[in-house]
Amino acid sequence: MKNPFRSYRRPVRSACGLAGRCVRQWFPQLMALAVTAAVISVIISGSLGVGDGIQSGLQRMASQRLGGIVGAVVGQEPFQKEFLQKLSSSLRKEVASGCGANLVPVIFTKITVERPMRSGQSRASTGATLLGCNQPSKLDFDIPTTASKGVQLSQRLVDLLDVQVGDSVILRVTERSVVPSDLPLGRRQGSSRSRRVVLSGILPSGSVGDFSISVTEPPAGVALVSLSLAEQLLDWP
Repeated sequence: MKNPFRSYRRPVRSACGLAGRCVRQWFPQLMALAVTAAVISVIISGSLGVGDGIQSGLQRMASQRLGGIVGAVVGQEPFQKEFLQKLSSSLRKEVASGCGANLVPVIFTKITVERPMRSGQSRASTGATLLGCNQPSKLDFDIPTTASKGVQLSQRLVDLLDVQVGDSVILRVTERSVVPSDLPLGRRQGSSRSRRVVLSGILPSGSVGDFSISVTEPPAGVALVSLSLAEQLLDWP
């Protein structure tokens, strides 16, 4: 009677023979393992490449939106002159000690930019970010100083409003109030302040026209004006 558990393979008498027999017996499994390892390697390499691309894109976006800004002191109300003088004095001491720093006063808030009604075109408006700054070049934005009575709009706003240099636009800001908008006796009518100005220039993409301090929202578009004009529009002392 034959033993069913008896093997008729020739005995292995060397290490090379043992290796050869293992390769022949496990060849499909070894090939599958090699293919899997190659696929994992490709996926990891692709993920690293995508990660580097995302990091580079975020750095480029931050540079476009913030320019050379490395720190900001933000407040809901305008800072008093005494605070600015103290901060300027502190920065001058750091500059004297070898730590270069510039203090650039800026006003930024949400506004509405309007195109007045004209022949053949109705009134149009869009939301924007008002940026009041006398020397935007100090923020590492390559842009000339804004005229005291003019405004420079980002390319996105120019396209939405269909305006060109020399046209008049209206900058409108909603005045804040401690009274809630919905009252038991009726709805409060909101008030606003506005100023008609001339479009003196267009801010190209990738410059101060993309300025924003939010990394989660796309830039709404920038209306760049002088600091004094922003103060007049907001009625700030």
